[in-house]
Amino acid sequence: MLTHYLIVASSIAIASLIWWNWLDDHATFHARVRRIPFFGHLLDCSFCLPMWLTFLTVFFFTPLSQPIAQLAPWNGLAGVITRFFLEWFSVAAGMFLIRHSIFMVREIGAVYNHQHRKNHEEDEHKH
Repeated sequence: MLTHYLIVASSIAIASLIWWNWLDDHATFHARVRRIPFFGHLLDCSFCLPMWLTFLTVFFFTPLSQPIAQLAPWNGLAGVITRFFLEWFSVAAGMFLIRHSIFMVREIGAVYNHQHRKNHEEDEHKH
């Protein structure tokens, strides 16, 4: 169960990071995406797109169906809706945690790399 959760959350996190890198690297494409009626905002929003990807993934794969059923064991439509929202939001929370952790590590690496290059540029000027 935990394995399913981590696979789903990390897959959505990576998909959203790939999407944002693509938009950042391709300004013309990004501008076209923004102009798409109705879906443009969804595809350009760093919160919305991963949430909807999580929604679709949970809808089709239900990675937490067993533990969620124990948290909301009642039958009927209210139980189904409650279980779906609990699963959606908990997978989304893990996805955002993983996504922002990866992003933070990348940013720290970029800062370190920049500082390393800057230090060596100063060394080259001394010689």
